[in-house]
Amino acid sequence: MSTVHGQAGTATTPSGAAETATPSPTTLVSAPDSFSFVAVKVPGGALSFRGQVPSEATLRYLSNLSGVVVDRLAVSGNAPDDFGAKLQSGMQSLMELDQGRLELRDGSWTLTGEVESDDVARRLGAELGSDSAVSLTVTMARDECVARLAELSAHNAILFRSGSSVIAESASAELDLFAQALKGCGNAAVEVEGHTDSDGDDQKNLILSVMRAESVVKALVGRGISEERFYAIGYGETVPVAANDTQAGKSANRRIVIKLRD
Repeated sequence: MSTVHGQAGTATTPSGAAETATPSPTTLVSAPDSFSFVAVKVPGGALSFRGQVPSEATLRYLSNLSGVVVDRLAVSGNAPDDFGAKLQSGMQSLMELDQGRLELRDGSWTLTGEVESDDVARRLGAELGSDSAVSLTVTMARDECVARLAELSAHNAILFRSGSSVIAESASAELDLFAQALKGCGNAAVEVEGHTDSDGDDQKNLILSVMRAESVVKALVGRGISEERFYAIGYGETVPVAANDTQAGKSANRRIVIKLRD
């Protein structure tokens, strides 16, 4: 729960690095169920492999491509006939992703990952052929992500019922835009700040600001953003952006700010 003491909030620290963070997989082609292969590219470009390949030549190819020892791969003779061609095109695509995963499992090839632009996503989709349904997450550079979140926060369109932490129905479209932006920010940690005007008791305003920030986190988690990325913080009335002596000033001070965590 939230702790109220000057600046208040809750924090859920990002989880430790997994093999990779990827969107829904893209099916490429069928293969025998008994044969499996996985290649993972993590942020920074390192590759790892596990599963099966059809030959020692394939082991050498992957070792030369990645510069790593492929000791988690075994040679097996029951690979699909088109394994080599699909592996080559899939690895070429994987190398262009910021992070991603190429996998043959349960009879299907899948490619998942993140790219830096829509153009790259379209090109990789075309290269994989008409039999592939491609869905790659486009990630923004950090400065682009910061700018987009600042732009949305400046709208001040996430409103609440008076005196409560219940989000107004009118905020739904704006929350959708925030969720879309955050999906393009990779796995970056995110701060959701709650702020109030100076009306009423300052401690109650502090608690209300925390509750509102937590409500926004819940709404964004419901839109597919990992809860582990979020820090909900309440500032109450302590960080105004305008004077509280007019209705316009109070309205400006009652706000939610969503930004990347430093």
